[in-house]
Amino acid sequence: MSVAGDLDLLPPSREKMSAGVLARMIERALLLRCPRCGSRGIMKHWLKAREACPRCGVRPDRGEKDHWLGAYAVNLVASEVIWGLSMIAILLATWPDVPWTFLEYGGALLMIAAPFIFYPFSRTLWLAVDLAFRGDRDADTSGIIDVTRTVR
Repeated sequence: MSVAGDLDLLPPSREKMSAGVLARMIERALLLRCPRCGSRGIMKHWLKAREACPRCGVRPDRGEKDHWLGAYAVNLVASEVIWGLSMIAILLATWPDVPWTFLEYGGALLMIAAPFIFYPFSRTLWLAVDLAFRGDRDADTSGIIDVTRTVR
């Protein structure tokens, strides 16, 4: 028996993808929820995702060994952007008496901490982007629901 009737699954396929659906998937990912159904249980703990979403069954790795590379790239870029914007903001806010020592050590500390802080967000964001571009596939779910049925 399928439980798809009470789920709000996203996306049904690439053909039905819209800006609103993509925005909703990204919103869910930023809240550390499953981008497809909105369930909270996709992360086991801060640095480890579950094998599959407990609600809709989508697999965070989408059945691929190298799926983590996309999340790694998102994490790297986001960490660098956060670091760069922080450095510029502090530089502009304290000009002309810039705390160079603070920028040097604080910037290094931020570059070490930011990837760990942003890691779960990068995993769910990459899953949302991947679902948006490639849609549902057979390898995506663990068989919990019928992925062809959707509820809007």
